[in-house]
Amino acid sequence: MPLDEKEKILEKEYYSHINRYGFITSAVHVLLIFLPAVYVYLVMGRFVRLEAFLTAFATIFPILLPIYFIEPISYFTVLSVAGTYISFLAGNISNMRLPVGAIAQESADVELGSPEGELVGGLGIIASQLMLTVISFVGALVCVAIIRLLPQSVKVAFKYVLPAMFGAMFSQFGPRAPKYAAITLVLTFILEYFFHIPGPVTLLIACFGIALLATALYRRGIWVKR
Repeated sequence: MPLDEKEKILEKEYYSHINRYGFITSAVHVLLIFLPAVYVYLVMGRFVRLEAFLTAFATIFPILLPIYFIEPISYFTVLSVAGTYISFLAGNISNMRLPVGAIAQESADVELGSPEGELVGGLGIIASQLMLTVISFVGALVCVAIIRLLPQSVKVAFKYVLPAMFGAMFSQFGPRAPKYAAITLVLTFILEYFFHIPGPVTLLIACFGIALLATALYRRGIWVKR
């Protein structure tokens, strides 16, 4: 089936339903976020002074604002539309949803961002959420008990889990486009270690920079797979 027909089917029979229910669940989620604060204020009679709230908001908001734009755009082709809704509602994006979406599409041998990848990535993330809901309760109890028994030298190693995951994903997808992977690696290394640019900004520059470079070279017929 031609790509245009696949995209039309997704647009008509898939995206409309996903976006409708995704918007509804997101709106409900936003309301639920404020329930603890409302409970503390109405039931317990405690509230935060406006000055303290504005101070905390002014401190955190500029840091998080770029992430609100960077992460959805950067992760979209791996997460898919349905996976994006689930991921940003349930959390654990970089250490759970992103690897699951990538592995699901890799296992099914579909291209990232393709109609097939959209469905496979979404199904993988949906399955991960169902499993996580069942396992998280038991895991929370068991893992806490196990971690307490581990020596400090092992606990320190946990801080390298997330970088290791991103490294594994880079080694997984890098060979698909080794030239762009090499450019990305060199670019991020220079930005981080020579210019000391913050991680979120480096991610933004790398994602959009490589995307623009790939688009420009593709239009000129350079580094195009034959």
